[in-house]
Amino acid sequence: MWKKLMIAGLFVGAGMTYAEELTAHWDFTKGSLNSMDGRFKAAVRGATQIAGDEKEGKYLAVGMSRQEKPEGIVLAEKYPALSPGGGFRLEAKIRLREQTSSQVNLVIWDSKYIFYFPKKDNPSYHHGIAFFLIRAQNDLFRPAACIGHGGNSDMFTGAPVKLEEGKIHTVSFEYDGVRQGTFRVDGAVNQVVKAKVGGAVSPAVYNTVIGDRVGSTYNHFDGDIFEVKLYTFPKTEKK
Repeated sequence: MWKKLMIAGLFVGAGMTYAEELTAHWDFTKGSLNSMDGRFKAAVRGATQIAGDEKEGKYLAVGMSRQEKPEGIVLAEKYPALSPGGGFRLEAKIRLREQTSSQVNLVIWDSKYIFYFPKKDNPSYHHGIAFFLIRAQNDLFRPAACIGHGGNSDMFTGAPVKLEEGKIHTVSFEYDGVRQGTFRVDGAVNQVVKAKVGGAVSPAVYNTVIGDRVGSTYNHFDGDIFEVKLYTFPKTEKK
């Protein structure tokens, strides 16, 4: 039976602890598209597939077509548990490959769909979470995230960082549920960002996609995804 993982965390400088729960875990090295506990079902889009073998290891190879078509995996339902009302951390183990997409964004997780700010607003634009990498100058990448609060959204952008092609990296975005976002790359803090708006995540109105954007224009991840984890914890404002 799958068990929830509870971890004691510490807010440094605040003298406060919280219980961190592993709410969702995809381990593609096991060869399945579904979460480890089978709770969150998924299906492939486009040319995305589980690749590799038992000897060298398996992974989710996000479709490599140069055409801007839907890739990644899409979940079967909206799953309210994937839109945490408190704090959360999205963590992904990834490996970049040679560039196959003309898009600037490499999406790891998307249930938001719109993570830019168009001139014509729409209420559906401000729900869910997006977590992605942005191509920067000199072959660097910026980790980025966008959170919908219901009537408005917050964009978070990290510092440029070198991510080597062919090397496995772990990237994460943590949000305290109030205002502060923290990016980490391979365990080290990349950037701490304060939201302009702040507040809780508004429940997604789109099914979550791992490895691409929900809809057009598609921003598929250029590489392989080994694991994705969503941790949740009570919202606690960090000073």
